[in-house]
Formats: sequence, structure tokens, C-alpha cells
Amino acid sequence: LFDAAGVPTPKSWVVSSAEDLGKLLQSGSLGPHHFPLMLKHPYAASSRGMTSCASAAEVMQAVARWLSDHRVPCLLQQRVQIGRDLRITYVGGEIVHGYWRVKADEGDLSSGTGSGASVLDFRVPREALAPFVRDFAARTGIDIGGMDIAFPEDGGHPVVFEVSPIFDLNPEPPAEWAGRPYREYKKTEDFMRRRAEAYSICAQRIVEYALGARPCLFLDIDNTINNAWERIRRAAVPSWPGHTFDSSRAFSQAELERDLALPGAAEAVAALNQHWEIVFLSARGRPGVYEDTARWLAEHGFVHAGLILVAAARDKVAWLEDAGVVGLGGRRRCAGTPPLLVDDLTRGHHTAAPEVDHE
Repeated sequence: LFDAAGVPTPKSWVVSSAEDLGKLLQSGSLGPHHFPLMLKHPYAASSRGMTSCASAAEVMQAVARWLSDHRVPCLLQQRVQIGRDLRITYVGGEIVHGYWRVKADEGDLSSGTGSGASVLDFRVPREALAPFVRDFAARTGIDIGGMDIAFPEDGGHPVVFEVSPIFDLNPEPPAEWAGRPYREYKKTEDFMRRRAEAYSICAQRIVEYALGARPCLFLDIDNTINNAWERIRRAAVPSWPGHTFDSSRAFSQAELERDLALPGAAEAVAALNQHWEIVFLSARGRPGVYEDTARWLAEHGFVHAGLILVAAARDKVAWLEDAGVVGLGGRRRCAGTPPLLVDDLTRGHHTAAPEVDHE
């Protein structure tokens, strides 16, 4: 995936058998210039099972031992000489947590905090890293994760070791723990408390992102989820069928309250809400109507994320265009996704023959 997306990463191979490894070595796909290698567990965390291999003979022995002990494929990756690396946790391409993992010795296999004497430095240049992280999320389609970024000691470009769908949010410790092995801090009650707080904040960001990432479904109200044609007929002038209607009566609180929800409409909207951001968009542009409309929707069980009332049906177009480009509200909901409108698209219910609203 990283290669296909153009993400800089150390050369890696997945090996499922001794035969696989033999073919890589014989073909030259894995050659002397690729060593030293790291053998990694494809599913484990905290650097468990990691081994360094300096030659073809060593990697053959290590892979054979691995396959015998674990009976799952292993990951081989070129070893990059580093003294520290970055763990960045992001949601929707935006950094929410991060720190440097500093090895006690450059020769250490891992900078993980579960073992060894690595220390954490929370002075992370978020603004400088933000474009890199956003680009990674966009290229790979992995919009939430904990990624490990390395900066080679030889001055090469940063590389991504991996990205994990699950991640440990190691919190920043009190000042007195600065420079001390982080594994010792992980044994304290303060660590547990701060980590729980970090998880809570991250979980909230994930939920907000997931809700905001849903595509928007705009729903009309009158004659789409209710029987508004009855109300318009009652307001027809001089009577129904009429040549116009009394809008002040048609949109009065007393008349709006008489509207009935169409059978199954609330249940249908609730089902759509599982996958769409529901926003009601209706032409009811009169003072006081917003509160009456919101109350009616609540009383009839219509779940929704937003309510927009415009003066005329044609005004809906501008809202739909803006929603697809800049989004709605502070979270810019719906931005970047084509909005969809469900509307009866009719008018003239005060007459004997309502018509399609081509305008």
C-alpha cells in the first residue's frame, strides 16, 4: 500500500514460508545491499518478536525459527539507523497526539516504551508535521491511526515504518519524570489516570470525525415527510381550489401543528441516519417558523443533524452548492462530498392540479 501510494518507507517483504524467502534471495529481490534487516511480527505491538538479521544466513535461521514458533507470516524490513523516532496519532489527517521516542542507545532494536530504557519527548513540531500527516492520510486512505515516522541519522528523508489501527496514547508525565525511562512511569497510578484522559479526548475526536465524515442527505419537509398539501388547501384563496393561498395562515403555528407525518417517514429517516448526515432543508421563510418546525420534528420523532429554512424553493440550490464545497458549521460537515436532496419538487397545491416545480 505504501509503495502504491508513494509513501516513503523502508523496503519491506512479507514472508509466509522458507520457500518464499528462498525465492527472494535467489532472484535478487532481497540482496546483500538490503542488510541489515529487521524481522517483525505482522500483528503484534510494542516491538514484540523483533529480531535483527545482518546476513542471508541469519535471516534464513530467524525466519525458520519464527515460522516454527508462530505459524504466521513475518515481516522483513530494512533496518534504518536512528536514535529516535516519532509516534504520531491522527484523526481525519489531523494530529491529536505525538511524541519522540528516544533510544537509550542507537544500537537498541526498538524505541518502544514497553521494554528498554527509551524516554519520551513531547516537544513535537506539530505545525511542521501537519502537511506530511495530512498527505499520508490522503494518499493511503487511512484516516485514523498511530504512525511511526523515522528520521535517518544519515540525513535522509523521513520514512514511515508503519501505521497501526490501534494505538497506545502514552500521556506526557510530570516534569520530574523528564529524562527517565518511560517504562517506569507506566507503572504509576498517575500514568493510568492521564492515559484514560487522553483516550477520552481521542475517542471524542474520532466520534466527531466519523459523524462529520458522513455524506449529507438533505430532506425537504412539506409534502415529503408530511401532508402539507392539506394545510395549503385550507389556506387557499378564496377557497380550494383557489388562485393563490394565504401564506400567513398556511405557516401559522396553529396550522403547522396540524400537519401529520407520512406513515413510516420517521422510521425511514432514522434508518437513513445510520449512514447519512440528515439535514432538513425546506422553504418556510417566515418569522417564528423555525422554532415551530423544530418542535414539530422533535414531537414526531425525526432525528436530524441540522435544520435550514429558506424563503423560496430556489434558495435551496445555494445551500446545496455551499455544503459540497465549504461544508456546514464549525466542523465543515459534508465538505468534499456531493450533497443529495430528497424533495417532492411540486408546487401549486392550492389549485386543483399541482405541478412539478421546474424552477
